[in-house]
Amino acid sequence: MNETLLQRGIKGENAVIKALESEFGDKITILHKKTWGCDITAYINSNYNRELKIEVKSCKHYISDRKNGKKIIRLGRFYILPEQIPNTDFFAFVILGSNNQIFFVKKENLELFLKNRKQNAKRHPISIKQLRYLQPKTRLGDLL
Repeated sequence: MNETLLQRGIKGENAVIKALESEFGDKITILHKKTWGCDITAYINSNYNRELKIEVKSCKHYISDRKNGKKIIRLGRFYILPEQIPNTDFFAFVILGSNNQIFFVKKENLELFLKNRKQNAKRHPISIKQLRYLQPKTRLGDLL
C-alpha cells in the first residue's frame, strides 16, 4: 500500500526530531513543530542558549520556495533549508537517511558547496560523503 503525502511528511518530521535528539541528547528541547513535517524549531541548551531552526521541505514546497529565491538543497528524499547557527559561522544540515545525522558546514565553504550543488543538481544528488569532506571534524563539541 502506498503512503499518503501526510504519512510521509510525519515520517520525515519524526526522523528529523530523532536526529536532533540523538545528536544533542538531553541538551535539546523541541519547541515547535507543524504536522506536515515542514517546520521544526529546536532549542539547544548550552552556555549561549542557541536556537536552531530546521525546515524540512517536500518537492511540492520546493517549487514555490524556489520562485521566492530561497536556496534549498536536496538531500535524499527531502529538501533542507540551511540555517546559520547564531553567533557562529556554521550552517546546520540534517541528512535523512539510514543514519539520520546532523552535519555542520562552515560559512566559507557554503558558497563552494552551493555552487557545486547547482552545477551537479541534475546529474548527481548530494551525498553524505561530500558533506563529510567539507567539514570532517566539525561536531557539536566544536560549537558549544
